[in-house]
Amino acid sequence: MTKLILAKQKCSECLCTPKRIVSKERAAQIISDCLDTQNHFVCHKSSDGEIVHCRGVHDLHASQAYQMAIRLGIEVEEREMDT
Repeated sequence: MTKLILAKQKCSECLCTPKRIVSKERAAQIISDCLDTQNHFVCHKSSDGEIVHCRGVHDLHASQAYQMAIRLGIEVEEREMDT
């Protein structure tokens, strides 16, 4: 079954937190790119082959993929990423 996976909360190294693993400038560019393209950012803690939408970026805007999933009735699984 098709589903969209969204991080349940910001992970400990989220792009949108002070403990991010990239520079502040790079984080700002990634976030700006996501906002400009209405796209999501893949959580860096996603397992191989899975796409988990970053909660931090999602909280700033709902991506087109998320909005389409909701409209089409596709399941949205919220997954704990800091386990």
